[in-house]
Amino acid sequence: MSTLPLIFITALTTTVAGFISDGLLAWRFYVIYGRKRWALYGPLVALVVNALLGLSGDCLYLSETSSESTTSFSDHMSLTGFTINAAWGWYTFAINTALTGGIIGRILHASHNARRNGAVKLCDANSHNTAIALIVESGLVTWIGLLLYEIATFAPTGGITVSR
Repeated sequence: MSTLPLIFITALTTTVAGFISDGLLAWRFYVIYGRKRWALYGPLVALVVNALLGLSGDCLYLSETSSESTTSFSDHMSLTGFTINAAWGWYTFAINTALTGGIIGRILHASHNARRNGAVKLCDANSHNTAIALIVESGLVTWIGLLLYEIATFAPTGGITVSR
């Protein structure tokens, strides 16, 4: 009987969860930008490429951990898997930065136009409505989590080290 290694399951669920959450963020971006085609297809292509990158790293984890070999090729595959995983994280961060920044810009633009056109009660500069809308609608909390993840990739071992 064979079991799947925990590192593969963790990496795969992270890739799938990232694809789903980024897909929801991309949908929010698409809706906020008035359902324009470019606002759908641009993020969609980036998300598919990112998912494929993540899945390739996940498969390298699986191949490396399922082989009993401790050759230099196995070590190379492990290092390649970690490198692809770090690239996946940075690409995810870039996608989230672009989408979050676009959503924040659109909300600020709409808020500014509402204030300028006399709808001060809806978007009062002294209230926290605009700030809350920016945080919730843009997915800023997820972006902060991704930033912490990316900072961890600068660790000497490319992440948190645990002994096997």
